[in-house]
Amino acid sequence: MTILTESTAFLAQINDAQAIQQILQAGFRRYQLADFPFSAANVSLAQVNQWIELEQMYGVKQGEKWLGVFRLSEYQEFGLVLSRLAACEQAKGAGKLLLAAAEDQAIKLGFSALQLKTPKMHPFLVNYYLNHGYDICGTSFTPGGKFEEYVFCKQIGPA
Repeated sequence: MTILTESTAFLAQINDAQAIQQILQAGFRRYQLADFPFSAANVSLAQVNQWIELEQMYGVKQGEKWLGVFRLSEYQEFGLVLSRLAACEQAKGAGKLLLAAAEDQAIKLGFSALQLKTPKMHPFLVNYYLNHGYDICGTSFTPGGKFEEYVFCKQIGPA
């Protein structure tokens, strides 16, 4: 088991796509519950490549070992949105480190706030984000979706 100390995020490249796909699929399948099917559990290599080409996908490594990945997407109406955060199972503490790396990267990109969504009734993710300084700032429901989601916001830098 890897004990984490410090790492920085890097913008993913096309040659990282297969590793990212495997991390996303394993990470989201591991925490997927019957009531909360995460699309990232079955993400295609083509979709990962598209995110990489749009410069939205980030990786985090310690030395040559992958710790996890996340996606940062800018939307005119929402600002910067964090999604597809997935940690490698053998990397103890990687979730917290990935969240911090995403926040640091958002600041480097010039943003002072970060948003994310998670299922409203999820048994542990809601508390996880609340415990890491995120506030519930709304709810979201996608037509045809199976569940309502909380929208979380966090001020990460000067406004």
